Amino acid sequence: MTLESFIETYGYLALHQTALILGFRFLYGLRTITPFALGMSRVRRGYFFLLNTLSALVWAAAMGTGGYLFGNFLRVIVIDIKQYGIKVFWVLAIIGGLIWGIYFYRCKRTTKKTIPALKSLFVELDHRLFHVGHGIDDQFDQAAIVDAAAFLDVVKS
Repeated sequence: MTLESFIETYGYLALHQTALILGFRFLYGLRTITPFALGMSRVRRGYFFLLNTLSALVWAAAMGTGGYLFGNFLRVIVIDIKQYGIKVFWVLAIIGGLIWGIYFYRCKRTTKKTIPALKSLFVELDHRLFHVGHGIDDQFDQAAIVDAAAFLDVVKS
């Protein structure tokens, strides 16, 4: 971080500290780091405490109300689903199977590309360490060399 960017960030923080204190709780990822940044920016403790408490109350009310409304919405949907139970089950099973199939196909295709590349890399490492004769540094101890050889034998097979 350069001095210019630090000064710019500090100025932005000082200019918008009220909005930041009230809103950081609602933004994912900012909840953990923002109190530290505000603590370094000379925000008065009483001012921060008051706005943070107000923000926490608004957040708790919003999340509680949202959970209650979502629960009621889900209850209505579950009642409707009982009428179409087997159809909904098959639709979800087909969607899940398609997602799994696409994931499996992509993993299999990626594995076909990476396994030969990894094997050739380990064969090259094996050649450099054990067949050249002078490629082993004095830093390696004998146990590490034996472990590497055992690992390479497993990967080659």
